[in-house]
Amino acid sequence: MIRSVFSFKGTLDRKGFALACGGAFLAMIVSGVALFLLIAGPLAFAAMEGFLAKPLASALVQLAESVAVLAVGLPYVWVVYALSARRARAIGLDPWLLLASWPLVSVLDHYLLRQMISARFVWPLAGFTPIGGVWHAATLAILFMAPTRGAPTALASAPRPRPPSTYAGPPRATFGQRS
Repeated sequence: MIRSVFSFKGTLDRKGFALACGGAFLAMIVSGVALFLLIAGPLAFAAMEGFLAKPLASALVQLAESVAVLAVGLPYVWVVYALSARRARAIGLDPWLLLASWPLVSVLDHYLLRQMISARFVWPLAGFTPIGGVWHAATLAILFMAPTRGAPTALASAPRPRPPSTYAGPPRATFGQRS
């Protein structure tokens, strides 16, 4: 199971992509909070009880935050890229085009456009300018909503109605005779 989540091989349908992304996001939140509490909790307690000087404890808590972000964030980014590559392959897009464009647009948006444009996109993508936000929102919408290539659509998978039969067989020998 873990190997399949981190793998770039294969394809994913819409439902599998949505469930895997949701599961990865939930796992990231839970593991990040747990890791931070396991590392920073004892440090904060030691600072409150006077075992550590407050500046040292503050520096160690910041270090713990950095470790938690790296330990949880990097595998999460890898999983999201792997899932996106598999979904892009399923809808007929080149995964490398998608995987190269996300960081490129993010870097250009952050270091170039953000210096020139003060407007920001809406909440989940609030770190981006409207240009970068629309790009990321559009690629995510395509990944979540595009039909899987080669999969039957709702109309194609429904059974076709049988055409009415106009041939009822040969005429009966007694057709039209009174009995």
